[in-house]
Amino acid sequence: SIQPPRAAVAVAVEDRPDERRWKWWYIAGAILFAAFVAFEVYGPALRGEFLFDDSYLPFLRPEMQNAPLHGWLGVRPFLMFSFWLNYQSSGVDPYPYHAFNVVLHTLNAVLAALIVRKLLIAVGEKSIFREILSVFAGALFLLHPAQTESVAYVASRSEATFSGDELVAVAPATSNSHRLQEAVRFERRLVLREL
Repeated sequence: SIQPPRAAVAVAVEDRPDERRWKWWYIAGAILFAAFVAFEVYGPALRGEFLFDDSYLPFLRPEMQNAPLHGWLGVRPFLMFSFWLNYQSSGVDPYPYHAFNVVLHTLNAVLAALIVRKLLIAVGEKSIFREILSVFAGALFLLHPAQTESVAYVASRSEATFSGDELVAVAPATSNSHRLQEAVRFERRLVLREL
């Protein structure tokens, strides 16, 4: 077989931009922009008080406020752990609880956009249309009025954590069907635990 001269190969490799580094900057920029938009849109909810079901959360119950971490953990350990962290850092000030919900919701929106992008790559979409559709999907997830509850009510953090679980399970599965089947099995176990 005929091989090209080594010098030509080295020059060609050096001239190619580092796509992996660009991809990470692109994702980091998207996360920062999404967070900025989310904090702007959900700003009024950040300054809100605890509402409705929030009054039944453990950090507002006197017997739980001084309980150790294992006393907080129950049926939904990640959710209760996040409430415990909020309580340890800020007591019963509602702003950090709402801010945590905004950050969690923003990460879910970015994951949704990345999943749509991977699915469009899987079906062979190579144009700028792929990027536009994935950004639109993420923006729709982030800004749709139906999502307001998961930010405005601290108790609705359970919805945001559940959405995040779903998205994290599906994300790696978008590359092949075997992973998709594993993700579905994992999700079934997770759903049964959350119910």
